[in-house]
Amino acid sequence: MTFDLEEDFENERWRLLALVDWRKSLRDGSQGAIKTDLEIVATRELVRSYETRKGLWSRKVSPRGRQRQGESRPGVSEA
Repeated sequence: MTFDLEEDFENERWRLLALVDWRKSLRDGSQGAIKTDLEIVATRELVRSYETRKGLWSRKVSPRGRQRQGESRPGVSEA
């Protein structure tokens, strides 16, 4: 994951926490509450997307990394 993407991820997580905290002060059904609820849902989805990308990125291991871990490449027999 790039530094910029990692920084964006952290910013969105903090934004989500701020939105949830702000929402607590709003009356249910008010325009502000409805707008904030929609922003919370959108931000949660974005954070989940970042988490998925981060998880997939961290699971990627280069072929050299697999060889160092003792795994052989498919189709190559060991002598």
